[in-house]
Amino acid sequence: MAYILPSFYSIQSSSTENEQTVFRICLNDNCPVYEGHFVDEPVCPGVMSIQMLVECASRVAQKTLYIDTIKQCRFYALMTPKEHQLITAHIQLTPQDTSLLLSASIVANEQTLLSLKALLTEQPSILS
Repeated sequence: MAYILPSFYSIQSSSTENEQTVFRICLNDNCPVYEGHFVDEPVCPGVMSIQMLVECASRVAQKTLYIDTIKQCRFYALMTPKEHQLITAHIQLTPQDTSLLLSASIVANEQTLLSLKALLTEQPSILS
């Protein structure tokens, strides 16, 4: 499986219960992405946060998955590596036709930072 910048985050642990897998994740505030997003106030880029959830889903499915359709995505608060170094990703995959429905969220300090519903496939979408 291919992953975004390996230095962006590390998975500390994971556990599965009732068809939901929970990942404990440590954000690396020394990752080069924060040098430009933003210099004095590093913020996790939304696209990186979404990709991190897809990568966790790929681990659950034990195969590389790609986003086909984002059905809903909400950012409730800024995710920063200084305030939210330890986060929890909640992942649930439900088979749906030829894809998997991902229902996911990122939580830190008892606050939901991001929620996502997306259709994932084993093949990357080709834009025409």
